[in-house]
Amino acid sequence: MLKTYDIRFKIIASFFFIILLTTVFVATINFMASQNLIKTQIQNELDHSASLIIDNIEGKISTASKLADKLSKSDEIINVSEKTGVAMDHFVQFVDLYFNAFYWEKNGKVNHCSYYDFRNIDHYLKENLFEYKNDFPDYARDILKNKQALYTKTFYPKPDHLILAYAVPVFRDKVVSGLMSFGIHINDPKIQNIVERMIPSHNGFVALIDHQGKILAKGGKSPANFKHVDLKKLDTDILRLGQDTFSYRLQKAKQADIYVLVAINNNTALSIIDDLAFSIIIYSFIALILSIILSSRIANSLSQPIKALIDGIQAIDQGVYSTQINTKSSGELNTAINAFNQMAQKLQRNKMIEKIWMNHWEQNDEK
Repeated sequence: MLKTYDIRFKIIASFFFIILLTTVFVATINFMASQNLIKTQIQNELDHSASLIIDNIEGKISTASKLADKLSKSDEIINVSEKTGVAMDHFVQFVDLYFNAFYWEKNGKVNHCSYYDFRNIDHYLKENLFEYKNDFPDYARDILKNKQALYTKTFYPKPDHLILAYAVPVFRDKVVSGLMSFGIHINDPKIQNIVERMIPSHNGFVALIDHQGKILAKGGKSPANFKHVDLKKLDTDILRLGQDTFSYRLQKAKQADIYVLVAINNNTALSIIDDLAFSIIIYSFIALILSIILSSRIANSLSQPIKALIDGIQAIDQGVYSTQINTKSSGELNTAINAFNQMAQKLQRNKMIEKIWMNHWEQNDEK
């Protein structure tokens, strides 16, 4: 005899395996799609951040350059006086990007200089740019000769100071009388503040890099030993720094040899993906638990009428034609139960007719 729990178990098992396979399939598809979406979002964020940062840097360079040009053409600079130093001091304090400003006479002597940190400038006033043992004298000669402003490449005015300068000629009566230079120092407060405001999310970092790969400034969660990058090797989507790998974007400013590097640690992406996988597992487990509960309810609604039908058929087989199934169901099972009850009633009626005829024949035989 088939027991009720056998039917329930088979129905529950069938539903469970169907739901399990469906859940695993849907979870796998969702995980793969979400994984690709996360990677795409990170790449899009890198592109967007790099574009915003380079636009910001280019805007600041353009604005600062125009203000420097304007200062070089002002009366305070052309007609040297006490106002010259005041004008240069104000310029350095209120203009973004530049850390210092120098006014050089045509012979290379320092006329005046100003620093953002208000340092003492007495020893600078004794210097001559053509005596520097770096690349700046060559830039100065080109500017004085060609009478055009330019951004220099990075150079070392001192062994421990890396600088990038904007230099512009100064004209007096349409004749070059000297030049002004405006320096961007490595990791000076101004350039560092600009970088700190541009740090990408997801534990990323941003760095300003010169044409040789030296780090001018950086902000965010970059490796502590990140001081130089080989620009020639940045030909893939992965930047390797020590044991870590980064997804990155590199863009160059138009006005100067400054590169902006925006990077996000790939461990961050993996962590997001791991969190996603854990969430999918949790939700899938909850779905399976709910499916078992639902399967049990469905199994009860199916197994009870099936068991009643089986018991009814077995009763008919044993000659109990008065059997009626009182279990309520729906759909095809309800139709089957109604058909069974009608069949049992007909059999019972036929049995009673047969019994009457048998009694009648027996009585006739006795007569």
